Amino acid sequence: MKELIGFEIKKLLRQKLIIYSVIVLLALNIFNIIQNNHQYLWGRDVSYNKASYEVYKKVSGRLDKDKVSWLSENQQKLSYLISANLKIPDEYKNWGCTHHELSQIFTEHLSEIERIYSYNSYIKDLINKNGEHFEITKTAGNDYLVKVNEKIASTYENREINVYYDTDRFSAYLDYGFSSFVVLLIILLAVSSVFSGENESGMSALHHSTKKGRTELSIAKIIAVSVFIAVICLIFSFSDFITFKAVLRLQGYSAPVYSMSAYTDTPLKMSIGSFVILTELIKMIGLIFVGLIICFMSSVMKKSFIVFSAGLVSSIGLMLLSAYSNMYLDYVNLINPINLITISVMFKQFKVINIMGYPVFNHTLTLFCCLFGMLSFALFIIAANNKNSRKTKKKGGLICAGFKS
Repeated sequence: MKELIGFEIKKLLRQKLIIYSVIVLLALNIFNIIQNNHQYLWGRDVSYNKASYEVYKKVSGRLDKDKVSWLSENQQKLSYLISANLKIPDEYKNWGCTHHELSQIFTEHLSEIERIYSYNSYIKDLINKNGEHFEITKTAGNDYLVKVNEKIASTYENREINVYYDTDRFSAYLDYGFSSFVVLLIILLAVSSVFSGENESGMSALHHSTKKGRTELSIAKIIAVSVFIAVICLIFSFSDFITFKAVLRLQGYSAPVYSMSAYTDTPLKMSIGSFVILTELIKMIGLIFVGLIICFMSSVMKKSFIVFSAGLVSSIGLMLLSAYSNMYLDYVNLINPINLITISVMFKQFKVINIMGYPVFNHTLTLFCCLFGMLSFALFIIAANNKNSRKTKKKGGLICAGFKS
């Protein structure tokens, strides 16, 4: 089995079209990241960003009174000097930007720190209001809403932000989805011919006539496709991270994930660094799921081009389905792999689904359903290949297939 799996992986990796596609699309992806975030790169035209980063280095990290006081005093002093049209001291002339810009920089960082302090108050208010709702729903006898309120309380209790980092830069990284869809295109190109390509070349008849040409071959191809997709995902994930780190100067991996303004209501309690790893792993699972769907199509269709076209149309359909949400589609989307590929969107809010009277997080249920879907499609692939094998034997096996080709 190991030799068979290794052989199938080599077949996928040795395709020249795939190798060239990975190189070209990887370069295009890096260029796209830089192009969309070039304003963060330092240079003569972006002196404002450079000055802002210098101020940021002085106040980032664990929050304390000295940092906040330094920022507040400089902001007030500089604003007063500018508004009164007084002489600006030399200490404000070496930042590489205008005095008005420096004043704005102080104000922006101060506003972000105020947002952090207000978040702590926001969570306390949320817990208090939830406690009031809990008593109301408990009195009304609504057991499901009581459980929802209990889940809200356990999710948001003991939250506090005591560090300051420009975590919104991580939001730009986490929300970046172009590379995932580039990987999806590579999967379409590589996996479409896993079974159908052998049918076109006549090799499928030879495989079906051998002892390992049925279940073992199907399992080997499933594992090979999964490993291939995992490798491609790791290549693009590493490339994304390195490029974004260089362009955005990402810092604050130890900060809580809810310190990002777009994730204030996230149900997760972990560091940003752990969150990045989690989202990349879930994306990989989603892309492997898509790969298995295409692999199944390849096992039931005879032409690789038809498989590619069907896979492309299906992928677009799944994307459109994922974009819409209502009471019915939410249940359908539980098994939509695109929701795993864009999992960071789902993590931004507290959302539960009623399962037999119990509130279950939407992301947890989606992951479970997609894992079940992956297993189901793996079994479908094995069943389809075994069926094709039986058909080949009924038609006379390798000899008959040779006459047909």
